[in-house]
Amino acid sequence: MSGATRVTFIALFAALVCAAGLQAQSAGLEFWVKPAGAIPLGPVVSGGEIPYTLGGGGQVEGRWAFPFVDFLRLGAVVGYSTHPTTGSDALSQLRLGAAVSAPLAVAGPLGIELGAAGGYGFGFYRGATGGYPWLDARAALTLSLARSFGLALGASYLEVPGLYRGVDVSLGVSFSPGGGTRPARIEFLGIELKPVFPVFYKYYDANPVGTLRFRNDESSEIRDVRVTLFSKSFMDAPKTCASVPRLAKGAELEVPLLALFNREILQTTEGTKASAELEIRYTLGGEEAVAKRTISMEVLYRNAISWDDDRKAASFVTAKDPAILAFAKEIAGSVRERDASGFILQFRQALAIQEALSIYGMNYVVDPKSSYAELSASDASLDYMQFPGQSLTYRAGDCDDLTVLYCALLEAAGIETAFVTVPGHIYAAFSPGVDPFAASRWFPRTEDTIVSGGRLWIPVETTMVHDGFLRAWQEGARQWREASARGMAALIPVRDAWKTYEPTASADDARVVSPDRTRVLSRYDESWKRLVSFEIAAREKSLKEGLAKKDDPAARNKLGVLYATYSLYDQAEAAFAAGARSQHLPSMVNLANIRFVRKDYARALESYQAALKLDPKNAAALSGAARSEYERENYAAAREWYEKLKAVNPERAASCAYIVEATGAEARSAAGDERTVMEWGE
Repeated sequence: MSGATRVTFIALFAALVCAAGLQAQSAGLEFWVKPAGAIPLGPVVSGGEIPYTLGGGGQVEGRWAFPFVDFLRLGAVVGYSTHPTTGSDALSQLRLGAAVSAPLAVAGPLGIELGAAGGYGFGFYRGATGGYPWLDARAALTLSLARSFGLALGASYLEVPGLYRGVDVSLGVSFSPGGGTRPARIEFLGIELKPVFPVFYKYYDANPVGTLRFRNDESSEIRDVRVTLFSKSFMDAPKTCASVPRLAKGAELEVPLLALFNREILQTTEGTKASAELEIRYTLGGEEAVAKRTISMEVLYRNAISWDDDRKAASFVTAKDPAILAFAKEIAGSVRERDASGFILQFRQALAIQEALSIYGMNYVVDPKSSYAELSASDASLDYMQFPGQSLTYRAGDCDDLTVLYCALLEAAGIETAFVTVPGHIYAAFSPGVDPFAASRWFPRTEDTIVSGGRLWIPVETTMVHDGFLRAWQEGARQWREASARGMAALIPVRDAWKTYEPTASADDARVVSPDRTRVLSRYDESWKRLVSFEIAAREKSLKEGLAKKDDPAARNKLGVLYATYSLYDQAEAAFAAGARSQHLPSMVNLANIRFVRKDYARALESYQAALKLDPKNAAALSGAARSEYERENYAAAREWYEKLKAVNPERAASCAYIVEATGAEARSAAGDERTVMEWGE
């Protein structure tokens, strides 16, 4: 072999190695280092002897995925070996060439590999040098240790015509700069990424922020396809959007893009853009391949909302915000202490919270650039909605701001709420927690209530924050009736909406000072009196007119129940006392109830016992006697009365089971509202 020929061969080999280096950029390159022991098989010389003994050496191989045949790998090989002879010298070989191999997966990290190599080599013996072609055939058992490393136990048959032939046994180690992946052949056909609303960052974990459509352009089926989306700015880890066991050659797939954002996204006070990386990872022929695409993601400001789905407003109803909890619980607790056994507690607490917002200085302000009336008509328009804590800080908001604020405060007090939507407007409703079929007992004007989803609702026009609860209620009811008659009204329970749009606390701390408790209770008393006067006027007039004609104890008792229902205990006691003097049993029990409510437990017990003389099995009187003794801490006597009640009316006994479940201060506290519930008998 001439010097020029050798130089040409080495140059061609160098070009092959450079090409392998370029392929490393596509994450398909891997390097193998294979130390080997050489077992000579020939040639056989005269006398039938082999002139070589056991030798050794090794080779370095760089290889990459074959561009057009997925299951083949093309490589460049550099090998060196020494073969001692039966004499005192040894034959040394330097081999340069190319290799082709086919790795096959067996199970898990195990695989087998078959291949062949060939090229040109140089031999050195006793100071002389010569060139020659060479070929080998190889097989190996492979083990993947990690994404970038592997082992191979192999054997190869080497043939150097006329000079040497033998078997090499090797233990190889591989390294993959690209992480053990091969070039991917995936065609991205379409990527749609919608603007991201920070307030819904939890929503995107299970609901798509966009879609990806791609095609398998590999030469065969791909397996274990996994699609992920990751944005370093707003995500802690990639979110798996889809996992597909198999995708046929040429097949297309559309994947909904999901994202698990972190709370940092709530710091976005102005719209911005962030980069995101789409990754499609799969296996082919036992090897992993990755296709990536970097895309731009639009992130809106944290107060942004669109009205394509009115349920979205539920994400702003942050009932667990510390500022909201403090505001709501202070007022709700004050009302509970004021009269824990009167008219429906939830109703009275809702009334007090509405009046407290007025004292606090909350104002209804229409933002002409962010009006629900305008923006709700377009699904694509963006609205600016305040978090409840922000509204309390600013002391102002438009209809949707005040609605979510009122709902958040009521939910913080344990009162179930809903959004009411009519054309161009949104306001609130709450559930007082009573049976819709018994609504007329509590609310004579049933047309001012809403029955939806098997529940009774009280609508409240939240923009009328300074007009008093009664007027706000009447206006909310009027709007509902008119829009409902046209089929254009909807009621959306907040807790149902939370199942899709979870509440998201604002990233800001609200600056809130709860209104003065004395002023709140004073306003509450005034508002309650106006409401009671309005609610009972018609029924009170009718009952009094009847009594003027005939003084009937039953009718007088009904008048007393009307008064007692609305906590007008002085009027109620006078009516019940008149009936009790006539030995009217319901009046006697109700008179005892009035005394119980006023915590005059000794006189209440006397009245219950007087009623039981007329009817020893009267469940209401037995219950009252048991409860009175319990409050007096005469627990043994309370249990005796309870057992009598249980024998007569087990269902009624279950409602005051706290009497026998435990005693002491902790038990009395745990009994809570059960101790103050009062039923007025007619």
